[in-house]
Amino acid sequence: MSELLQLIFSLPTPFNMVVLIVLIGVAGGVITTIVKQAGTFAQQRQDQAFKRELIDRGMSADEVQRVVEARRRPVHREQDHDEEGSPVDGGVKLDIRLGEKRRSKVRQDPAQAQ
Repeated sequence: MSELLQLIFSLPTPFNMVVLIVLIGVAGGVITTIVKQAGTFAQQRQDQAFKRELIDRGMSADEVQRVVEARRRPVHREQDHDEEGSPVDGGVKLDIRLGEKRRSKVRQDPAQAQ
């Protein structure tokens, strides 16, 4: 290893820096690939353990498949906000101060209002 470094540093000045930059880039790519593969392996092991746990609970293969697919799908929910800026779910807001539910106003699209 030290002989390789001596060989690189014995090159003329601009070339040895280019070789070092390329070696650093290649080493970074290799390390990144190894870390990604380790993460993929860990995720697969976790999924396998989760599936075994579901089967041990007595679920059928179809139920396990549905649970695993539902777990993988991201859930994106858009929340509406009322005039006070509080989140509103489905047009119903729980007023904690008063302990009662109230209907919030449904916002109209400005293009439709005209």
